[in-house]
Amino acid sequence: MEHIKDAELRNEINYLGNILGDTIRDIVGEEALAIVEDLRRLAWDRRVGVQDAGQRMSEQITNLDNTQIQIVLRAFSLFLDLLNLVEDRRRVRVLRDRARHAYPHPRSESIRA
Repeated sequence: MEHIKDAELRNEINYLGNILGDTIRDIVGEEALAIVEDLRRLAWDRRVGVQDAGQRMSEQITNLDNTQIQIVLRAFSLFLDLLNLVEDRRRVRVLRDRARHAYPHPRSESIRA
């Protein structure tokens, strides 16, 4: 998550990602976690332009059985849900800070402003 500049946000994402990883390991095992982590790394590599990362990712996905595909899909879906939760919490913090700094005047983006 090097691209995230806000340390608090990055820490929260890493914390929840670690909990998800531990949960995957506890429920379906180390091998399943390794598959998820390999695909996560390849997806990141692809995003930042690493040569042939997309091809390697496609090959790994093609070689998964149905159970492994379900595990990967659930893991990535849960991680995206956790990211949305972190973003929602961040938004609430930002709005609270804006309101606190604007007090006693209405926030500039409010209807009363």
